[in-house]
Amino acid sequence: MTLSYSNSLAGTEVKGKVYASATFTPNFYTVAKDTTASSSTYGKICYYLNGKVATSYNSFATASNGTRYIFKNGTVNTAITRAQADNGVVKYYKQGVLQPSYTGFAKAYSGTIYYFKNGSVCTSYTKAAGYGGVVYYFKAGVSQKSYTGFGKAQSGTVYRFKSGKVDTTYTCAAGYNGIVYYFAKGILQTSYTGFGKAQSGTIYRFKNGSVDTGFTKVAGYGGVVYYFKAGKSVNNYTGTGVAASGTKYKFVNGKATKIS
Repeated sequence: MTLSYSNSLAGTEVKGKVYASATFTPNFYTVAKDTTASSSTYGKICYYLNGKVATSYNSFATASNGTRYIFKNGTVNTAITRAQADNGVVKYYKQGVLQPSYTGFAKAYSGTIYYFKNGSVCTSYTKAAGYGGVVYYFKAGVSQKSYTGFGKAQSGTVYRFKSGKVDTTYTCAAGYNGIVYYFAKGILQTSYTGFGKAQSGTIYRFKNGSVDTGFTKVAGYGGVVYYFKAGKSVNNYTGTGVAASGTKYKFVNGKATKIS
């Protein structure tokens, strides 16, 4: 589409309207494909201002059919495929064209990752999720770069985050939603059987991912003998106890002495 203005807008489509006769008024714009074969922008969607390609235009504009574009030097900026703020609202653009029905993830120039549903940031999306091979924590559809805490993925896997990343140094027993679990490298282990120490110093015995409440006996952990009751070390225990080997111990404030 080639536009030409003289003293009127007769027969010219401007922002979706065709003028049969009109007096020329400056600063009318439209978005259209350049069909002038001799033009350097031939075949491209262009931003026209007063009938000419505005080669210095670098912003957004909407065509008469409702399609919205990002322009650079008057033509669609096909290099932009990302989450992009547009009039204060984050949207997803692909090759410079707004995707109003897009569902999925997209990264902004700042590095923030967004989750979109039907073209809008999904504010109900609060969970752990993977993007680009890395697990992030999302709150209201936005990745949280400084988040420290737990997050559950759609699959059910629970992660421990530190400063926005899965904390691979986090290997311990820890409470999540009121229940103690065992975490290895920041990931909850749903089938773990063995011992795990909490940051408080309490040691737990796990069986198939849960604290083994049937585990009441003497047992060693880290080269030290402890008394366990219902799968939990009693660190101030005073009394006696028997290990699985049959060895008896006497405990005073949690410290063990072998008695037989």
